[in-house]
Amino acid sequence: MGTYRIVVTLDEDREKGGQLAVVDGMTGLLVFGPISCLGMAARNTAEDHQNEGALSTKAYGDTPLGDYDVTGTLGPETAPDRIQSFGVYKRLTLKGVGGDANLREIAGPNQMRIHGGGTATAPDGSPQLRRTNGCIRISNWDMASLLQFLDDNGAAFPFRMTVSEGTGMPIVSEIQDDNYLDPDY
Repeated sequence: MGTYRIVVTLDEDREKGGQLAVVDGMTGLLVFGPISCLGMAARNTAEDHQNEGALSTKAYGDTPLGDYDVTGTLGPETAPDRIQSFGVYKRLTLKGVGGDANLREIAGPNQMRIHGGGTATAPDGSPQLRRTNGCIRISNWDMASLLQFLDDNGAAFPFRMTVSEGTGMPIVSEIQDDNYLDPDY
């Protein structure tokens, strides 16, 4: 069984998206990704739920920074409107345990997930990841690949995920560091 950590790095300008990768929980070595992701809330939905500015510590806001436990999977969906929102594959369920992620967990009520779903159209006409209600969206293809990786490698739930802001992946080394030990494991 594998012990893993999902590492998500989002741009401060959430419209620019970010990257999601999986690293070995003991060595910090990159084992999957990085893949594109989006951690930006749909502004109209946030406003409809009294969250002006889509604050990440409130329900329906941007994806909160901090630590999460990846607790399992949910789905897949079968209703067309749910498939458009969440994709045709299972979703990874998240529980905020540190930083703004924990504050968001307390604020509720919407659930945090990593999921696929339909795309939107960028101003230049190209497809892009569609905004969520605070979850992390990846493409349907990447969701299938991520779930397959976790299944093929015996990922044991729960495991940790960290969401931070920055311009690159914090741990992407292909060289094993014998001195690295994830402090959460």
